[in-house]
Amino acid sequence: MQRHLRPARSLALTFAILSAAFSTSAYAPGAVAQTAVAQTAVAPTSVAQTAVVQTAVAQTAVAPTAVAPTAVAPTPVAGAWLMRYERMVNSGTLHSTTTDAVEVVQGRLTLRQSGDSVFGEWQPMVAKGDTAPPPRSVHGVQRRDSVLLRFVPVVDNDAGMIATAAHEVVEFIKTYVHDMPPTTTALEVALRGDMLTGTRRTVLLDGTPRGQPQVLTGVRAKP
Repeated sequence: MQRHLRPARSLALTFAILSAAFSTSAYAPGAVAQTAVAQTAVAPTSVAQTAVVQTAVAQTAVAPTAVAPTAVAPTPVAGAWLMRYERMVNSGTLHSTTTDAVEVVQGRLTLRQSGDSVFGEWQPMVAKGDTAPPPRSVHGVQRRDSVLLRFVPVVDNDAGMIATAAHEVVEFIKTYVHDMPPTTTALEVALRGDMLTGTRRTVLLDGTPRGQPQVLTGVRAKP
C-alpha cells in the first residue's frame, strides 16, 4: 500500500511544481505589458517637452533685435564764406536833420573746425583802393546744423602799464556811469548746404543781447 502511495505523492508534487511554473509564466507577460505601457505613456510627454523647448529656442533665434538709429553727422561748416548784412547808419550831422540810411556790409568768414568747436577770422571787405581793417578772431560751437559764433574782444598786448590802466578806467566809467558795458558781436546762423542764414547782433560779454538783430546771409566761397 505504501509503495502505491509514493508514486501518487510524486505525481502530486510534480503537478504542484508545474502549476507554480505555469502561474509565473502567466503573470510575467502582464508585468512586461505594464512596463511597456508606462514607457509609452511617458514617452509622449518627453517629446512634447522637447518640442516646446525647440520652439522657444527657435523664437529666440528669430526674435527681431532692436537697432538704435544711426546718428546723422552734421554738415561741416569749415571753409570760406562770403557774408553780407545790412545795417542802419546815421547820415546826419549835429547841425542838420538826422536821417538813417541802409548800409550793406560784406565780409569774408574763414572757419576751421575741431569736433563741435569752430574758430576762425572775419575779414571785412572794402571797396577797391580802400584799406581793409585787420581781421577779427571768432570762436564758437556747432550744434547739428546751427552755428553760434562770437567775436573775440580785441586786447592790445603791446600797451604799456599806463595805457592799460587808462583803458580800464575808461571802461569802468562807460559801464557804471554811462551804462555802456563792454560788448561784442554774435553771429547765429543755420547751415543749409552751401548757404548760411541767420542773424548778427550786439551782445554783452555774458551773452545778453543788446539792440536789434540784423539779417545775415552767406554762401560758400568757390575755391
